[in-house]
Amino acid sequence: MNNNEEKITVVNAKQEFLCKTGILDNFIAGWMVEIGSANIGDEDKKIYRLQLGSDTYIFKTIQCHISNEESINRVKTEYTSSLKCSELCMNIAKPINYADYLSNTIRKYVTEIVYEYGDSNILTTTLSPSEILTNMINVSDAMQILHKNGVFHSDLRPATIVLKANEVKIIDLGISIAFDSRMRFIRKRLWNNETVSSSYAYYPPEVIINKDYEANKLDVYCWGMSLYQLITKKTEKELEKEVKLYKYNENEYNKFIEQIKSITIKDEALNELIVEILLLTLNFNYNKRPDFTELSTLIRTKAFDYKVKLKGIRMVL
Repeated sequence: MNNNEEKITVVNAKQEFLCKTGILDNFIAGWMVEIGSANIGDEDKKIYRLQLGSDTYIFKTIQCHISNEESINRVKTEYTSSLKCSELCMNIAKPINYADYLSNTIRKYVTEIVYEYGDSNILTTTLSPSEILTNMINVSDAMQILHKNGVFHSDLRPATIVLKANEVKIIDLGISIAFDSRMRFIRKRLWNNETVSSSYAYYPPEVIINKDYEANKLDVYCWGMSLYQLITKKTEKELEKEVKLYKYNENEYNKFIEQIKSITIKDEALNELIVEILLLTLNFNYNKRPDFTELSTLIRTKAFDYKVKLKGIRMVL
């Protein structure tokens, strides 16, 4: 990026400053640290953590060929959808800047979004099982909002859940805008034994074995796998190694179910509640999983039945 590049749209003065100074300048200055990347076709995505003073943001940039209208329009839709949903629910990270322009340097079309970020990623934060469940209930409530507005995250995992002033936030809704094309792409690579992404551990069996799937139930599975990871404190690599042999048939998957049943938490009532929730959300058959409306109601009802006290959630939606 340089000052001579043609800018097509700049929404915000702070984003304009970033465009003019360039990603590399900010990166070298130590403001930006790359935390993720992906390549889909001619589309290159990079995600950075951006520090401006005492504030932390997520800076997401996608580069593609100027003719790739699907990619360009998807990022624009991501911005508008994220903005709308964040206004409806405080647990969805708010996009604060958007820009797109043609890069004369790399001869590609570049779109950029800056999101608010938290103080820490939920996976790197020391939380009790009760605090983990409380945060994940708030995530479930936020997912209800997304689904009711036709947005399916499809990459929900601890890496896309952050904490800001003890308030949980969901970030990175990009995949959701192109759900079907994304799933077709993932399946093709899986069947060709290619590396997909770090999200593999969270994909439900129906995606892995190329069966019918429902977008809302895929998100529920990702939610359940995220809860499982947070409770067991496994790394993403450990989780992938553990589950990848189980997802190709239901008999093998029952071995994973037995591992869920063996989870042990000191608080017996909380232990029973979490295991019951995991067995529901990680069911091999997607049509037996609850949707997020059912899940949020169910957890509150079961918490009352088990006499589990959870702070920081609304007892009635």
